[in-house]
This record gives sequence, C-alpha cells and structure tokens, in this order.
Amino acid sequence: MERELERTKEKEPLAFFDSPRERLEWDISMRRRIMGPRVVKSDSIPWVTSSTDRLHKQFIWPPWQETQYKWPIRTMFAAEQVIPPRQTAALRHRHYNEAIFYVIEGKGHEIHDGIRYDWEAGDIYTIPVYADHQHLNDSDTQPARLFFSANSYIYTFAGMTHVDSLKLPRTPPDADPILGPGGETIGFRYKDGFELRFGLDPAWEARIRYATANPLCTTPAKTTYDHYVTRLKDEFEFTLKQPHVVKQRDVPWEDTRMGRIKFMVHPGRTTGMYLYDAFIQEIPPGSRSGKHRHLFEEIHLITEGKGYDIHDGARWEWEAEDVVCIPTGVVHQHFNADPRQPAKLVAFQSRLAMALGHGGIEHLEDCPEFPGGVP
Repeated sequence: MERELERTKEKEPLAFFDSPRERLEWDISMRRRIMGPRVVKSDSIPWVTSSTDRLHKQFIWPPWQETQYKWPIRTMFAAEQVIPPRQTAALRHRHYNEAIFYVIEGKGHEIHDGIRYDWEAGDIYTIPVYADHQHLNDSDTQPARLFFSANSYIYTFAGMTHVDSLKLPRTPPDADPILGPGGETIGFRYKDGFELRFGLDPAWEARIRYATANPLCTTPAKTTYDHYVTRLKDEFEFTLKQPHVVKQRDVPWEDTRMGRIKFMVHPGRTTGMYLYDAFIQEIPPGSRSGKHRHLFEEIHLITEGKGYDIHDGARWEWEAEDVVCIPTGVVHQHFNADPRQPAKLVAFQSRLAMALGHGGIEHLEDCPEFPGGVP
C-alpha cells in the first residue's frame, strides 16, 4: 500500500538551446565587426616606444588592447618598427606564433636559433613557430624600417600565448631590475608585485630535447601512433632547414588575371610558414587590379602611389604608407588614381581559412592588362 502511495518524481524539463538562432546572432555580430574602417591612415597612428626601447606604429594590434573591435581583421595584427643604426630591434625572444616581416628600408640580419639570415630593402623574412630570434641593423648611418605581422590572435584563442623573454635592453618605468648573483639583470619587478624573469620555458626546453634526442622521435614510425611521435622531430627540423629570407630580386613577376604580382611566400615556396602567404603587387598608372573575393583575411601596406579600393561597392582611399584591411568574404578591387606613376603594395594573407578548407578564390573580373581584360 505504501508503495502505491509513493509519488513518482516528475522529470525536470530539458533546457532548450536554440542553436540556429545562436549561430545567426553570432554571425550578425561578426559581420558588424568587419564593417569597421578598411584603411588605417599612417599619419593617424602615433609612434610609441616600450621596454624594447624601439619605435613602433601599431596599425592593427592584438585583441587584448582597447582597439579590440575597431579594425575588421581577426587573425593577425600589423605594425611598423624602426631599428637605429648598428642596433638590435628588440629583445631576443621566442613565441608560439609565427611572424612575417617586409623590409621597407635598410639592411641587416636575423639570428634564428643561432643561424644568420641577411636581409635588405624589399625582402620578406619569416619567423617560424617558437624560433629564438632577434633583428639587427647592419648600417652605421641609416635606420632600418620593418613592416610586420604576427598571427597572435590564432594562438591566443588556442591557449598558446607564452613568450620567452631572453633579454630586454631597458627597464620599464614602473619596474625595478631583479639582479642575479653577479649583479646582472635577470628580470623586472613591477610596482604591483608582478615579476618578469628572463629565460627559457623549462617545459618547452624539455620538449626540444625530447624532439631532438629521444629515440622514439629519431627512429622510423612503425604504427600510426608513432607517426605523431616522430612528427614532433619533423616539425622542429622543418622550421630549421627552410630559408627564412625571400629575396625580392630572386622572385619573378607574374602577369596574372589579378595583375602583376610577385608571389613571395606561398605553399609552393617553403619558408617555415604554416599560416602566412605574402606577395608584392604593382598596379600600372591609372589602371586597376582584377576583382575577386576570398574567405581568408588580407592586409596591405601601400609602399608607393595613391589610389583607392572598392569593397562591396564602398570606396576606401589610400596612399603610400597606409595599411588596407581586407576582411573575410569581401568583394574587392584596387585602383591606381595616379595617371603617371605605378602604385605598389605588399600583402600578407592568413592561411587559416585555407587550413580549414576555404582557401579558394572567386575570381570576378580580369585586370585590363590581362589578355581579354576590359580596358
């Protein structure tokens, strides 16, 4: 009888997750963000200095800064750096993310994991993942100017934000040096108690030793699982054995449907990069590029000339030293407004969309110079 009188507990209703609406609202939010300004005017960006004691212009900066949603580019940032004569660009350091540099002016060299790479104006050089690196100006009289990008966004979202600071030339104004046994500076202690110490991440150092010395990594794979173990060694060797500087004089011009282009970094030219492409484009006087659309993001440094872009019907004016943002999925075309002088640009492209299966280009119109193009 008691069993009959027991009340059966009613099941609580399941929470309803409106997945289609959530996705649509997120998509609308992201589309609003890419409606931001497409051209970063060089004269609107101030020069700043930091504990590296070098000048920077931060055109598009990582999302933890106050400009988080100002610009429509999500996968990479862009900045310019000046190295004084016979000086280094910054601290010797390394990080999980890649970086890529275009040399605007000057000549110098890199030291990557103990290997020297020389560069000069017009070259592009690459920083592979976790390479121990530093930039040096070789001129006694002229500063070197570098335009660079890093894909820190991607690695930050993946939880890989660590940076090894091996040396800083200047103590930050809100910090005091931490001295080692011999009186050398081994780090900084900030006024709020936060400490930054120079040196290598012990966990990553152990990873490098494992990859280069452990027999499991250095013997041929026998199983599918072994493939992933040996890949650790292969990835380290890949970044060390590839050329890290692409000399502009060694790359031929190609007359394509999009225009006259030098493809400096791309999947067919190994440079240690996984997530960057780069090219240089020239637009004849009074002419225009082809028109196309793609899902990977792109940023341009205008190195010569003046003109404008048309993005989804909207016009964006640019001139030398401006930075142009091309967000994902935008129909775009470049126009040279000068009837006498060519315009030139350097482009960095994110390969992230390509790695996700969306690397193709929807070509919509040939440039006038291409056979069959409309004048």
